[in-house]
Amino acid sequence: PRWRSQVFLSGNLHGDEVVGPATLLTWLEDVVAAAVGAPGTTPAASAWVWAMLRTRIIVAIPITNPWGY
Repeated sequence: PRWRSQVFLSGNLHGDEVVGPATLLTWLEDVVAAAVGAPGTTPAASAWVWAMLRTRIIVAIPITNPWGY
């Protein structure tokens, strides 16, 4: 489509939050694994991920304050 929804994902804003970056990186790894059809990925999950990637612009920033992290 010409216009797509935009999604912004931030892992953390403050430096001492370690769960957010790890969670976001794990989610991104899972999305990529499903997109390429990694072993253990169901066809339904792969189709859902491809539909999400085709219809959205996704911007992910795992760590916004690396010095604080």
